Amino acid sequence: ATSAGGVIIPDIVLDHQGKTIKQRPVDISQLKEIPEANVASLLVHIRSMTSPLFEKAQTQITEQSQIKLKDSLHLAEEALDSELSRLNALKRINPSIKQSEIDALLNKKEKILKVISESEIRLDAVRVLWSSN
Repeated sequence: ATSAGGVIIPDIVLDHQGKTIKQRPVDISQLKEIPEANVASLLVHIRSMTSPLFEKAQTQITEQSQIKLKDSLHLAEEALDSELSRLNALKRINPSIKQSEIDALLNKKEKILKVISESEIRLDAVRVLWSSN
């Protein structure tokens, strides 16, 4: 899983047809390195297969991230609203609570919600596993 501004996005594993694989297809500890002399020719061979897979992975990560971002937005708003309610209730019984404290929290809430709503997720890394099976 990867982290995006504190939001955890799970790894996406696709097979050669672009279908999501729920379990890892191989035990990563069992993988062997490809000889350096073979890497270039192997990349040329699989490039046509990988481009559509990258697009599919990007689509899936975007869909998953939108759900996580909406959840984060909701949680932040709920927490900040709760704190605002607490401060307002306290102000009614305690004159030392200043309106400027409440205004500062409102400003903070606006900024936090804006940052979350403008967040974007990107596909940063791709690991290609090639099996001769």
